[in-house]
Amino acid sequence: MCGLLFLCCVFMFTSGFLLDQEPQQSQGQTDIAILERKFLGLQEKNVLLVDNLKRLQIQYDSLSSALLNTTSELKTIQKKNIQQLQTVDSLQQKLHTLETLVNSSHSQEQARNQDVLVLQTQMQETNTKLSNSYNNLTIQLQTTNYNLNKRSMDQFRVLEGRLYNVEKRQNDSLVSVKQSVGLFACVSSLSSLNQRTTIKYQKIKTSEGITNQYLTSFESSGVFVCEVPGLYHISVVTLSTTHRASVVIYLNNEQLLRGHINDYNSGNGVMYDIGVGIVVTKLKKDETISIKTGHLDMDIAADDSCLTIVKVG
Repeated sequence: MCGLLFLCCVFMFTSGFLLDQEPQQSQGQTDIAILERKFLGLQEKNVLLVDNLKRLQIQYDSLSSALLNTTSELKTIQKKNIQQLQTVDSLQQKLHTLETLVNSSHSQEQARNQDVLVLQTQMQETNTKLSNSYNNLTIQLQTTNYNLNKRSMDQFRVLEGRLYNVEKRQNDSLVSVKQSVGLFACVSSLSSLNQRTTIKYQKIKTSEGITNQYLTSFESSGVFVCEVPGLYHISVVTLSTTHRASVVIYLNNEQLLRGHINDYNSGNGVMYDIGVGIVVTKLKKDETISIKTGHLDMDIAADDSCLTIVKVG
């Protein structure tokens, strides 16, 4: 429709222009002929204009189609642009979210860095404490080892001393076992003794392994003092006119055995009766053996009243 209006406007403009250019002539054939020529010329131009109009119509249709296509493409592009803008908005939102997360992560990382610094400080303090504790423990261990070594050496010396003493005692025991000790002594004269009195055997007939000092002490006191530890056999024979009397063997003032005087001989017309006492006992160094009268006063005959002490082990 717009194309037809355009063609009509062109035709009217052209016709007016041509009419204005023709000179005014008189009425007549000349005018008609001129008009006919003009009319023919206008018809030709009109044909040309129609053709041009058709071509313009075709071009208009083509342009309209192209415009429609272009409009459709523009709409498509616009739609894509809108989608892209939406995508950009979404990406911007995501980017903002990521920035927020990054900032938060950065803050958390800074906080973690602070925590790491605190942990490092605590680790350094802990390492310092551990190092101090280790040094203290090392010093304590060294002190303990020194004390243990000293104590061990002291105990070793004590044990060594004990071992030496044990070995010495064993050696002494072996020596004492091998060493012979024997004593045989008798009452030297008739004696009248009160009850619980030590009998003195002053007539030494046999002496073996007893030093002079101990032998002299025995002669004066009647008490035998052990010089060599061991197992001893002790026997006492007493001849007396006191009937029903007794003699007692003492170890360190403790009674070992009581030997009684029997009445056999007196019953057969003999004045003297005999009492016998025999024991075996272990004696330690400086322990004593003594023979004492019993619960009665008694007379003891000389020479046949004797004491025998022999080391047997």
